[in-house]
Amino acid sequence: MLDRTMLEAVTRELFIPGLQNQLYDEMPVLQRIVQNGVEDAKGRALLDDVVLFKNAAKGRFQGYSYVITQGNNLIVQATLNYANYYQSVSISLEEEKQNTGTKEVLVKMLEPKFEAARTGLKLDVNTDLYLALTSVSGKYTLVGMQAVCSTTNTYANINRATAGNEGWQSNVDTTAITDEQLKDPAQGTKYMPTVLRRLWLKAAHDKYPSLGVLTKNLYEVWETIAETHNLQFGNEEANLGFGKAGLSAKSAQGRRVRLDIIWDSYCPAKAAFLLTPEDFKAFVFAGANFEGADVMGTGQWQRGGNQLAASMQIVWMGQIICRVPREQAFASALGDG
Repeated sequence: MLDRTMLEAVTRELFIPGLQNQLYDEMPVLQRIVQNGVEDAKGRALLDDVVLFKNAAKGRFQGYSYVITQGNNLIVQATLNYANYYQSVSISLEEEKQNTGTKEVLVKMLEPKFEAARTGLKLDVNTDLYLALTSVSGKYTLVGMQAVCSTTNTYANINRATAGNEGWQSNVDTTAITDEQLKDPAQGTKYMPTVLRRLWLKAAHDKYPSLGVLTKNLYEVWETIAETHNLQFGNEEANLGFGKAGLSAKSAQGRRVRLDIIWDSYCPAKAAFLLTPEDFKAFVFAGANFEGADVMGTGQWQRGGNQLAASMQIVWMGQIICRVPREQAFASALGDG
């Protein structure tokens, strides 16, 4: 007969690590962010010191001229509320009795339940990752890419419209362009390689955006251009592979830089994001990185109240923050859908 000890062991050994890996593999933007390393989340909110202002202790000198030695405060504390996501996995006494037997039988019984949890978590987390939400029904969400890539909103408790906060603004293009215009080299600034190139250059500061995220529709437009025109635009070229098509060019310093272009079915309609993943940082609570919740050491699996069943919750608790919004870009009205 199955017991909670066996359920705990099987869950931790076989399902949780695979669930984590699969979710990150299927969420390419979040995966690139966590590759920078994950900080331990602490406290009631994410507090992160970011460089917002320019150094005022500067100038030119000659001979014995006076120099400015008193520095100004360059740091502002960015604040974001933590988001909490969960999916429940449950087993009834009836299911347990009907599947009494070996460990392999238990694994087979749990497999579709964890698959459903994986699908649900990916839907919730990846949808919010691209939006400008801060909460849904009073519960905090990930503060997504449309909130990061803006010029007018308050992001991480820093108002971009306040004088002196211009460095906290991203790069946004709201020009409406159809599929046919994007494909046509004669359209000039509406030709897709030109659109992306100009956005790319706007967001290029200390670093260049290295990840472009498109809708499926825009990715198909991009592939069509690459196939029919070879994407010969200045020194740029398309390198088409199974999973991504990139744009490469020489930087102002003469080194080769590359923008990997991918599609994501969760990318909002008509949207294109040009991101510098190194500028982002993920903060995740220990034991809550797509793992089974263990409250006060009582174990992952809990008996349901007035039910002949047990359940566990797969949780992700944390937040991501962009420390350099000016190195990100967003086009909001590209293509037909």
